[in-house]
Amino acid sequence: MILDLYRHGTLHVKDGTICPMVIRRDLEYWGIDEYLFDPCCSFRFQQGSEVCFKDIEEAEREERNAQKETDEDPFGSSPIERVRKFLWHMTEYPESSIFGKVSQLPLINYYTYLSTCTVNTLIVCLMSISLQIASYKLSAIRKSIHISMKQTI
Repeated sequence: MILDLYRHGTLHVKDGTICPMVIRRDLEYWGIDEYLFDPCCSFRFQQGSEVCFKDIEEAEREERNAQKETDEDPFGSSPIERVRKFLWHMTEYPESSIFGKVSQLPLINYYTYLSTCTVNTLIVCLMSISLQIASYKLSAIRKSIHISMKQTI
């Protein structure tokens, strides 16, 4: 499209092949005025651009409405709902309050204890295996010594 502009001096766009917003970005990138469209394509480009702008505005409006819905307090204002909200924030975002931080200490201690136990169990298992291997090697050495002593007698 840009090469055709430099060759012929006017812009032509096939209907429905390229999004008008992409064309608009390309024209801005190359520093080309959008009024260089031939009359046969100018109306289609403007009409397509308006449809894209309307779609973008509608999508932004829907996003703002969705954001408003999520910004509303889903817990309510009754005393029970406030307690529920407090407990939710304490467990979901423990850094948000002192109570949340304190409530996470037993959990952290549990994971630390669990990982320590796992590492210790692994060490004990490896030591047991190495002792069994050493014991096996020692018994093999004893047998070979016993056999060699029998042969010398």
